[in-house]
Amino acid sequence: MLWGAGTTRQALGNLRTALTRLRKQVGGELVVTRSELFLPPENREIDSADLLQTLARLESINTAADAVALQKTLNSYRGPFLETFNLPGASRFSDWAAVTREHIRRQVTAAYGRLGQYALAAGDTTFGCDAARRWIDLDPLDETAHTLLIRLLLEAGQTGEAMRQYNRCVDLLRAELGVAPSAEMTALIKSVRPKTAPLIHPPAVSRHNLPLPYDQFFGRRAAQKEIHARLDQPWCRVVTLTGQGGVGKTRLALTVARSRLNQYRDGVWLVDLTDLDPDDDDLAEAIAVEIATILDLRLTGATAPAEQLIRYLQHKQMLLALDNFERLLAGREIVAAIARQCENVQMLVTSR
Repeated sequence: MLWGAGTTRQALGNLRTALTRLRKQVGGELVVTRSELFLPPENREIDSADLLQTLARLESINTAADAVALQKTLNSYRGPFLETFNLPGASRFSDWAAVTREHIRRQVTAAYGRLGQYALAAGDTTFGCDAARRWIDLDPLDETAHTLLIRLLLEAGQTGEAMRQYNRCVDLLRAELGVAPSAEMTALIKSVRPKTAPLIHPPAVSRHNLPLPYDQFFGRRAAQKEIHARLDQPWCRVVTLTGQGGVGKTRLALTVARSRLNQYRDGVWLVDLTDLDPDDDDLAEAIAVEIATILDLRLTGATAPAEQLIRYLQHKQMLLALDNFERLLAGREIVAAIARQCENVQMLVTSR
């Protein structure tokens, strides 16, 4: 199940390697027989499962005791699920781990949001500021967390600190994402900033890289209408345009993309995949690097480019036009990962 792409012998070899690594993590508590692999009942304390169960139980915060219990639970969250553990070649495991990691992260951030709203309602700004700062430590690019902290600071009468927090957030969003803060956050600061004080405006950024049209595109009105109708649906993540070479797939995609420039906060970006090598050992990573290059995303550290790209896109609302995908079908998992984990990113893919 984990290594379906190889032979049985290769899969068994991979399993032995994985078990050796696993034993180093759990010691002698792991029980392995010819047909089973398990932890004894007395040792089945799984922190991620306990975390999710407690968060579900504390879905509503009705008392101060509930708030304290939720904060204690959130303090036990130490970072992304299985971030440093991987099974080479086990794509099904990697997909499962990525989905589970994102699910836990969303549950944790939602719980921090509930905790902050409870603190606002209860007037306990000290408690709320502490929770908001922990949320920001967990995800420094989450504007909702920054907005909550600014609101709590204003409620506490700490106007100067609220404005400093706003400026820190503006600088961070500009440096990491190239975007301005949300209207809600800016409105909070406008309400307390002196009229004569200038607002901070991040520099204007290009919202697309589409080539200038060299003539008018005639026809295909029905096709354009159908593509727009699909992209207008909130559930739509990917629209694929297929056809023989030379029938005008790229021009159709560019025409649709150009007409939707004002519908995506973070722009519309053409990613031409023509020059990628279809024999690349890891096409998904190669495609991820190409997209990151177009978006001017700096890839750093040991984290895989695809994972860095996914984290970046989770904070974006944009349209990606992936052109000439037909030779790179082996790397389609990156498209699936973006569609699965980046709810505000849509993709327009052309392929023969």
